[in-house]
Amino acid sequence: MTDSPNSISKVLNCLADQKKCFLELSDLAGQQQQAIDDDDEAQLLRTVNDKNPWIQSLQKADAEIIRILDAMTPEEKATLSQEAGPVRAAINTALETLIEKEERCAETLKDKKNLIEDQLREFKQRKQGLQEYGSAKKDPRRFSGNA
Repeated sequence: MTDSPNSISKVLNCLADQKKCFLELSDLAGQQQQAIDDDDEAQLLRTVNDKNPWIQSLQKADAEIIRILDAMTPEEKATLSQEAGPVRAAINTALETLIEKEERCAETLKDKKNLIEDQLREFKQRKQGLQEYGSAKKDPRRFSGNA
């Protein structure tokens, strides 16, 4: 048996930390999208790097929650489930928003990649056409005159 009020309070605090992390990551995903739209590679890299501490905080909170839940009795878990309802709903909303923003970023990057690939393919075709235009084909019936 654990110290029920203390354990429940710790889990609720960890859930609040998770919510904060998801909201921060969502804000950073918005900045990431802006950097992608502006073709600002330096800002994009900074934004992606700024996400790392928040992701690590999420992992720590997850580990702490699992540790506490493993020590709780079924009755304590039932009480926690009732008390954590609003926080879980807020976390789900924040997580859904984050996922939407990240998917939008991924789709934008995919579109940009496809555009660049098309431009490279077109460039190669033009280059090949110019090379063929500028080169005179040798007539095999002609000889060099060195014979």
